[in-house]
Amino acid sequence: MIDYSHITNRSLHQVWLLLGEWAERGADAALSDAYAEAVLRGLDSAYGALCAELAGQCGYNAKLENIDKTLFELRRAGLYSPELNELQQLSIDSGSWLHSMLNARVSYCTGGLTRAIAVSGGVDVDQCRQWHRLLGELIRRMRETSEEC
Repeated sequence: MIDYSHITNRSLHQVWLLLGEWAERGADAALSDAYAEAVLRGLDSAYGALCAELAGQCGYNAKLENIDKTLFELRRAGLYSPELNELQQLSIDSGSWLHSMLNARVSYCTGGLTRAIAVSGGVDVDQCRQWHRLLGELIRRMRETSEEC
């Protein structure tokens, strides 16, 4: 069985390290883009591992492709996860920080909009540092309050 909490923690720690390096060395646009992509991938990895960690508490051991499918399968089995429901709501709420973070990752890491985002100031080290902090707080809160399904 995969220890998703370890993956979540490791991803957050790697992002923390990258943010420190980015703040120190990321003045060059190409270097800044490379740090942004790596940080966003790390944040996405932490988010995905958190979703898998929470789904595992409900006995869901299949590959977690997306949160909507997982919630559907849990409901079909008569299970409910308030934490996964909260994550789903945050991920689709266009005004939430999680929605912004996940969309920035898709835009940055699919290659199409890297320069446009960097130039518009949508993603920089400060924004990513804030997302890292908020995701860490969310993870701690969910772990403290989560119950088995």
